Amino acid sequence: MGQIKHDLQDLVAFHYLEANQPPPHSPGANCLYAHIDMDCYFVQVALLTRPELRDRPCAVASSDSPHSEVSSCNYVARSRGVTKGVWMGRAKELCPDLVILPYESDRIREISRKVVSIVLEVTPLIEIGSCDELYCDLSVFLGEGSFMSKLEWIKSFLLFVWHCRKQIETQTGCSCSIGAGHNLLMSRIATKLAKPNGIVYIPMNESKNRLDESGVEILPGVGHVLKSQLSDIGIRTCQELRVCDRKELLTRTVGPKTASTLIQFANGVDSRLLSVVSELKSVSIQLSYGVRCSNRNDVLRYLRSLCSLLADKAAARKVQGSKLVLKLYKKISGSTTVKHLGHGPVDILRFPFSFLHSR
Repeated sequence: MGQIKHDLQDLVAFHYLEANQPPPHSPGANCLYAHIDMDCYFVQVALLTRPELRDRPCAVASSDSPHSEVSSCNYVARSRGVTKGVWMGRAKELCPDLVILPYESDRIREISRKVVSIVLEVTPLIEIGSCDELYCDLSVFLGEGSFMSKLEWIKSFLLFVWHCRKQIETQTGCSCSIGAGHNLLMSRIATKLAKPNGIVYIPMNESKNRLDESGVEILPGVGHVLKSQLSDIGIRTCQELRVCDRKELLTRTVGPKTASTLIQFANGVDSRLLSVVSELKSVSIQLSYGVRCSNRNDVLRYLRSLCSLLADKAAARKVQGSKLVLKLYKKISGSTTVKHLGHGPVDILRFPFSFLHSR
């Protein structure tokens, strides 16, 4: 899926440079970002050729082994307690009639490209988040809004977004949710509130209120560990984070940089700029799933294959490296691999090599 993301970034970069557009708008009152997120994407794609399963609980995973991981699940499965990332054994306990579907990589690539192409017809100012989500700069609508009342402008903008969402569904057969706001954070929050298959716009003056209603886990970067750390010091909601009077304790708990970012996010402030063309600093190939080498020759064939893929990838991007880093996963002695065909607990070893280029 990482390769699909890179291909989409190349597609956007080509159109952006061809259009000779100015850079994206900076977050604030004169900026309007939209976040488009496909709903339970992998499952939707798999169901395109299995329409008879639409009303049944479905999930996409590498296998139905108890130790495989749910990658995506539809809302029927979610209503039974199944979530992304749960082990299949647990998922089957929660939902015994769960239908396991395979990854449809080629179709995912095709549909993702189609979605991006639809948005490119509107604006080349697009940041690819992954194969199933993107951000775009629709600030042009703010200029048009100067000739309308606020209510007329909101109706006009939401009607446009509705047509965009409808076009995506018509051309791909997959639904999406769209959120809009005046920075990247609030557009993403709006999308979460729009799920599934909805549209939400959050005006600047409503940012704090919308956040206050939510738990801290809605903020970017707040996973299970950070959520637990915040809970331990009595912070469970964005409102509690925003009005926190124990900033020193917060800083000691999560570190000064994270504390500062969290407080800004809790206030609806996000200075990050939409990134259309990101600077390419490295090209990599990594495969850590399903690797099983039984002898030296298997290892050599595997490494040659990876090197060939890496060389092709670098050539396609017209770049030349000055350093090569070989990363190896070494199994921790006595550890057990739980996930089917996974690598289990490992020590990660890094071996850097520098190239000497002749002039």
